[in-house]
Amino acid sequence: RRGAGFGIAHDDYRTDEDVADKMAQANERTLVIAQIESGEGAKNARQIAAVEGIDVLWIGHFDLANFLGIPTQFDHPDYRRAEDAVRDACEAEGKALGRLATTAEEAQRLLDYGYRILAVGLDVDLYRRGLERELSGARAHL
Repeated sequence: RRGAGFGIAHDDYRTDEDVADKMAQANERTLVIAQIESGEGAKNARQIAAVEGIDVLWIGHFDLANFLGIPTQFDHPDYRRAEDAVRDACEAEGKALGRLATTAEEAQRLLDYGYRILAVGLDVDLYRRGLERELSGARAHL
């Protein structure tokens, strides 16, 4: 279900379109992502992926590893089993698997594994790297 607010900012203040058409277009453009961040979520990934309307299962990998009791240990067998369960659920139900990649190299590895939707980099890391690069360049001229 979706809310119904028309003629306001997200709608570009338009009032000249048919409401039913607007709703159909909005529904067509909506992507629903279920976030998996616990062992329980991974165990139930197949049932979650089977829910009509869910398009993506997104692994919150830092939280998943943390809740499994293995913070940041993404190569740990328990983490790998949970990740495999979510990937297998996505494949079985025709859903996309998503996650954050912190580097381009990691993004490629995740794509090779079966991820289809990636966020690459955290805003604060991108800002920090850019600032470090610019400061380094400025210092070279001092």
